[in-house]
Amino acid sequence: MKRFIILVVTAILLAACGADTAPQVITDVPTSTQVIALPSAPPQQADIVSILATSTPPPTSTRPPTVSGAGPPPTSPLRPTFTNLPPTATPTNAPTQVGLAIDYFTTISQAIIPGDTITLAWRVLGGATEIIIYRIGAEGQNERQWAVQREGQINVSTNPARTDAAEFVLVAQSGSQLIEERLLIEINCSQTWFFDPPPEACANQAAEPSLQVEQAFEGGRMIWVASNQQIYVFFSDEQQPRWLQVTDTFEEGQQERDDSLVPPEGRFQPVRGFGLVWRTNTNIRDRLGWATEPESAYEGMLQANADGTTVYMRTRDGGIIGYQSGGRNWEFIPPPGSTQ
Repeated sequence: MKRFIILVVTAILLAACGADTAPQVITDVPTSTQVIALPSAPPQQADIVSILATSTPPPTSTRPPTVSGAGPPPTSPLRPTFTNLPPTATPTNAPTQVGLAIDYFTTISQAIIPGDTITLAWRVLGGATEIIIYRIGAEGQNERQWAVQREGQINVSTNPARTDAAEFVLVAQSGSQLIEERLLIEINCSQTWFFDPPPEACANQAAEPSLQVEQAFEGGRMIWVASNQQIYVFFSDEQQPRWLQVTDTFEEGQQERDDSLVPPEGRFQPVRGFGLVWRTNTNIRDRLGWATEPESAYEGMLQANADGTTVYMRTRDGGIIGYQSGGRNWEFIPPPGSTQ
């Protein structure tokens, strides 16, 4: 208690002497050159508030204020910003040249006769710029053609002269690339010819028997067919027409001959239907001349090819005359074993 009183008295005396410095506690100097200052008093509440106010706060993420009106939207810091590409034109599919191919080329007709009309169907894949269908002739040549689209159907006629097969070829081209496909259709001749050797073409119907009358002339021959009442005039020269078909208009009771027309020795004037045609048509008379024998009747036969362009007729001696439509031409096929 006594010691405590002495210390209080000492403090009062020092304050009275005007001391203005706080007492310092001197400690031993550490080996390090660093001087550590000790706080003179523990921090008060005000000091703690000051420290908190002056300390640098940790960075915080702030959101930019929203600005109304025009302008770009705010950029998110969480992902990169993308720039919209300018608009592009809608692409157009260009024709495909690579892979040019024929998907199919066909017909529903399995067996035909020459001259038949059939339906062809096809489809071409790729960018073909030109597509053509050809009909192949008897000699292998392209005899007819049709320009077509990449896909479709078309009705075409077959070649009446071909009896082995009807043949077509589809050709597709794109630049320097060219492909083709052939189509063969079986020929089925349902009718047989009445003579041998038969023509290459098929017959369109069975042979038709008919009474016929024939007469030979200096420049050709005449043949009358009872089934159709027609007179056929075949000329030996090369003038056109090579043959004529004239309706027989002779009737019983008419003048059978002209007695004023006297033939040379060994020649004959035609009579009845032949005579009427011969006397009333100067061109026929001049081209045929006089008959070289009297007319005679026999059992004849007629048969046409598939498209009717050529008719075959039996002659009196067993030969065959084949005449083309329109008077264009005719040929004589001698009978078997003949030396003609």
